Amino acid sequence: MTEFVNLGMPMLRYEVGDRGVLHDRPCSCGRPSPLLRSVTGRTADFLVAADGSRVAGISLIENTLTRYPGIAQLQVVQEVVGRVELNVVRAAGWDEAVAAALAGVFRDSLGGAEVALRFVETIPREANGKYRFSICRVPGVRSGA
Repeated sequence: MTEFVNLGMPMLRYEVGDRGVLHDRPCSCGRPSPLLRSVTGRTADFLVAADGSRVAGISLIENTLTRYPGIAQLQVVQEVVGRVELNVVRAAGWDEAVAAALAGVFRDSLGGAEVALRFVETIPREANGKYRFSICRVPGVRSGA
């Protein structure tokens, strides 16, 4: 968020990659600025299902990380439609039942995609210090669209 009450100079950032829905009502404080109803994800988080529809990768990650034990970190990478690779940092509680359930969620959510699990020690962080939850590299598809 950028505050505009700073008398120095506000720092404006453009194209941060967040997606959201604006509210159709004004803020109760009386300010005329648009009001955000909800944040729906990040533009780079979308994966491509078998039918060509977009699936929010961040939602899949959040749902599986909170539902299944034994996952310390998780990242999904898609190079082609119909296949994803899950980079998994395992934790206490990981077993083959978790692996099967995790693969099933991604397979079903992406229209029957092949799911490969890749076990890693850590998921590398980007220059901003965060790791990307989902990466779409499908040729001809802008992940930010």
